[in-house]
Amino acid sequence: MLAKDSSKLWSWVEEAPDNRQEVTEDILSAAGRVVAVLVAHNGEAWLPRTLAHLERLEVHPGMLIGVDADSSDESRLMLETTGIFDLVVDGNQNLGFGENIKFGLSAAGIDEKLARAEFDWVWLLHDDLAVGRTSLTHLVAEAIGDERPDVLIPKLLMPKRRNHPDKIASLGESIAADGTRAPVVEPGELDQGQLEPVSVLGGCSAGMMISLKAWQKLDGFSPDLPLFRDAVEFGMRANRAKMKVLTCPDASMRHINATRNGLRNTKLTNDPKAFDIALGMMVAAGHSQNVSKASKKLTSIARLNWLGHLFSKSADSRNALKAAITKFNTEKPSVQRISEAAEKSGDFANIDKALFPARFWEMRQALDLLAGKVADKTAARSLRPEPEARGGLRTLASPGMITAAFLLVITIIASRFLLSFGKLTAPLLLQSPDSLGVAWRNWTHSVPGLFGANPPWLGLMAFGSTLTFGQPEWFATVLVLGGCLIAGACGYFFLRHLTKSRWQAAVLASLWGLALPLSGATGAGSLDAIAAAILLPLIANVCRVWLVNDKAGPQMWRRPAHFALLSTILISFVPLTWLVLALVAFLIGKRTKNWKAALIAALGPIVVLLPWLPRLFSDPGRLLTGSEPSAVWSSSAPNPLGLLAGRGEFASAPIAINVLVIAVFWVLALVAVYRLRSRLVLYLAGSAVAFLAVAILLSRLVVTVNYVPARPISFVWLFCYLGVLLMLAALGTDPTDIRMSRAELLHKPNFWLAAAAVFGVLLGSFWWAIAGSGPNLNRGNQQVPSYVQDTLRSERHTRALLVEADGSVAKYWLVDENGPTWGSGEKPAIGSRAANNQLSDLAKQIAQGMPSDDVYEQLTGLAISHIWVRGVSEEAIQEFSSSASLTPIDVDDNTTVFSMPSNVSRMMFKDGKVLLSEPKDSQWSAKAVGTRLTASDAGDWRQAWELSEKKNVEISASPSLFSMATQILGLLALGILGAPAAKEEKLPRRATETAKQSARRRAE
Repeated sequence: MLAKDSSKLWSWVEEAPDNRQEVTEDILSAAGRVVAVLVAHNGEAWLPRTLAHLERLEVHPGMLIGVDADSSDESRLMLETTGIFDLVVDGNQNLGFGENIKFGLSAAGIDEKLARAEFDWVWLLHDDLAVGRTSLTHLVAEAIGDERPDVLIPKLLMPKRRNHPDKIASLGESIAADGTRAPVVEPGELDQGQLEPVSVLGGCSAGMMISLKAWQKLDGFSPDLPLFRDAVEFGMRANRAKMKVLTCPDASMRHINATRNGLRNTKLTNDPKAFDIALGMMVAAGHSQNVSKASKKLTSIARLNWLGHLFSKSADSRNALKAAITKFNTEKPSVQRISEAAEKSGDFANIDKALFPARFWEMRQALDLLAGKVADKTAARSLRPEPEARGGLRTLASPGMITAAFLLVITIIASRFLLSFGKLTAPLLLQSPDSLGVAWRNWTHSVPGLFGANPPWLGLMAFGSTLTFGQPEWFATVLVLGGCLIAGACGYFFLRHLTKSRWQAAVLASLWGLALPLSGATGAGSLDAIAAAILLPLIANVCRVWLVNDKAGPQMWRRPAHFALLSTILISFVPLTWLVLALVAFLIGKRTKNWKAALIAALGPIVVLLPWLPRLFSDPGRLLTGSEPSAVWSSSAPNPLGLLAGRGEFASAPIAINVLVIAVFWVLALVAVYRLRSRLVLYLAGSAVAFLAVAILLSRLVVTVNYVPARPISFVWLFCYLGVLLMLAALGTDPTDIRMSRAELLHKPNFWLAAAAVFGVLLGSFWWAIAGSGPNLNRGNQQVPSYVQDTLRSERHTRALLVEADGSVAKYWLVDENGPTWGSGEKPAIGSRAANNQLSDLAKQIAQGMPSDDVYEQLTGLAISHIWVRGVSEEAIQEFSSSASLTPIDVDDNTTVFSMPSNVSRMMFKDGKVLLSEPKDSQWSAKAVGTRLTASDAGDWRQAWELSEKKNVEISASPSLFSMATQILGLLALGILGAPAAKEEKLPRRATETAKQSARRRAE
């Protein structure tokens, strides 16, 4: 009695909205011809409320039958003692809901009663279903209405949440081609009485009312579908039999859905999610035209979904899909019986196609879900107060936006002479490719004759060019000219977490961005420095989050994956940075005691860059340099004191400007060391000194890369040094209280430190705005004359040799129709040592005016049609031209061009062979009139094929598919590890109560 009274006390929790319907004599008479069957199984936590709501129905069914399916709790006792059942019978827990309904109907002798027209309808009830007071009234009214449906689907509401509006859980459902449940009404939609009765494929069995004639004709629910999908499969058979299946939105009931939500102990399944998926697949296969073909397709789709959940790190969904696939593959006889029953009920064509989900419904659902999550996060973020917001223009007046606007204006002013047509070039920036295809080819096609892939940063440049509408020059312009702005934004993103004031973070971030032009990196077009200025703050922020938020489970891999992903980009420019980044990863692993995460962070980049490693180890000098090492031959090393002052190679700012601005870095850093005196601060100070020492040491070295001497550029290590100083500055500053009087402010050290930082920003930005990016960065025209370019782009595909005499050194470059472009400095002039030796000898011969006897044959073998010479004496030019029988053409006072005869070509026919002036490599293939040619030996470094007579030959090079796949898959793997794990939806607390908790609350 206590439980019953308590359930009435809490009846409002499960009470469905009361939609009034006039109770007529016809409704009362029709309700008397309804037999209701309630199946209970271990439902003592919900059954008292269910029984209380049945007792309070406005109209009652003619017969109420209770079926207890071998409950191990008090469910059977509750059914017997409640006094509202006409009959209570035993069911079987090993059979499904439909079979237990049949037990109840059989025990009541419904067949005979139907024959005597005593009953017309059967009302299916669950033990966790709280019917509304007028539910049966509306169902009966709809049943005897004009439509005369055979199956009625009520509106199921979600469990009530206090102070929350009613939300719809289900109002009819369909099934997608892959067996996915497709609700007619989106779960969670607010119930405002806005829905009208519509035809549907099926629905949930809870509260469903079926005409007994339809039940008997279709032989009830399929015994092969014990739960979940039994009602929708019955609805499909009813539609095939041309019966009417309608929704009844006015009949509202609350459904806990205890079995599907895993709240009920049942022998039918210990994994409701997997069981539901498997049953959905069985229904889809059973109602298909070809069961065998559909089963294979469903299995394949499920495996693809499994991969998707693997990528989303949703362990529950992944395990459920795996179990569902196993279950589905073992239920082939059941699927066959479902198919036979479906064919017996009627033709599949009788089902209105509009009742099924539209094409690509699953994809739209996934996109809607993703968009909803983004919108929810945006809405939640918009509700958060901005602590430093002032007035109405909160976003526009924020420190971050003001910093971005300031740097943008300074960038535009400083780049005023570069905002024009032409290709951006600088000492460390080769011209952009002519097309997007060439940009991608620079990455996808390895250098013939060399082992290993091209540097991955070329792929990043091609990808960036794709984002800028397929214009590589646009991307280069944004990256070089906008590097200050982008670096400043990244710096602010990190520094705002280190300082107590975002205004201080904004000032320090401005200093960080201005370090690019002040150091000379912008003027030199250094992609390494720009990448470091952008990536270092992001990597530092990942380290910060990793240290303070070391979560367990799938989320634990996010920060290490982010670290590895960002590190991969930086290492692809400067390989030596891997040592520093790996050390940082292992130090964090030691601190967090998570060595697996540290291994992913440290070794992840190595896996991605694996195809590039053979090239690095075959040319070890590249390990010490940055990108495009052979674009600029070795020059004088920078002054160590200049590096201390933040001046790298090609710096154009006055030394006084550098000293004053970098002095701000040092003052703020030393103040932090004095104030904090912690172990972390001392480590950071020591690392700043170490980075400066590395920059000085590497800049004194000269290494051989791509057969030419090159000096490691110090920019990346210079920015590591400046970045550590900036971190110290952020840690050591405290916000100054602006509410103090002027006299009080002047006596505060923090005020003067802030003033010094602002002074550094103003000084650096003023210089850059006035002087621009320096003389080295420009949009120059082609140095090679246009007629030479035309020859290089002709069908002969010849090359031009550029020679520049620099004292006793003859520098040389070999260019083709693509010109010196991104990646040209990452490879030798030709990927053959013998060919490069020839080029070196030719450059010396030209500079000295002493050509060899076979100079003509050498030029022809190298497919050189023109020689561009600068800085060579007139005597040497005259001597070379007379000995080699080449006519010189003066371009200017210091430049001369020699032209070869017109028979020079990259591809030549000689002695029954096709000779290609490219190193031997397996990527080359040749076809003559559609026939693939056989490779042959040219007798030297060139590629050759056998060809008996001269024909039209097509030569092509295949991309490095393995290298591309390895790098792309590696980046995808890191991206997947770094993505947030999918969250499982949680049920309302009251709906997830255990039986003991529910009983305790009712007793209270």
